[in-house]
Amino acid sequence: MAQDMPANMVNLKVDSPDPKLERQRAEQIARAPALAGAPPPGKFKVKCSVNATGQALGFLGVSQNNFVDLLSENDSNVAICEYVNYNGQNYLQIDSATVYRWLGIADNDYACWGLTTAGGWHNPVTPKDDGIYLANEKRTLYPYGNGWVCWGDTASNIKVEYIPVR
Repeated sequence: MAQDMPANMVNLKVDSPDPKLERQRAEQIARAPALAGAPPPGKFKVKCSVNATGQALGFLGVSQNNFVDLLSENDSNVAICEYVNYNGQNYLQIDSATVYRWLGIADNDYACWGLTTAGGWHNPVTPKDDGIYLANEKRTLYPYGNGWVCWGDTASNIKVEYIPVR
């Protein structure tokens, strides 16, 4: 079977990063404009609280099915994030074990970490002082209950604080 594959595909691990794509990604991050209300370049955890009351909610995390959860700081599923600029749009990206995932909208307005492919649930975002918004929209992240996070136009949106990760 290997003889039927192009030479550059033999022994290629499916989840291994493509050096050309990694270089392009690094160049895009370096060229990305500064974002208002966003942290400086680099990786961070996103600490969340209710904007109106200051009530602590936890940190953005990743559920088993790649939905956005609110977790305690020491939970192993807390998301390590960074903002990236792709084709002129800003995205909140996480590094998962095998692929990059971007914050987006899933069914019923749940927040999720979608794949960076045409079929993935990922959306450009606008970081602001009072939360993370969908680009060009009023919808922002808000706590739904049981640790879940949704998108909506609500006064109980999530205020974020960026905690650098070294």
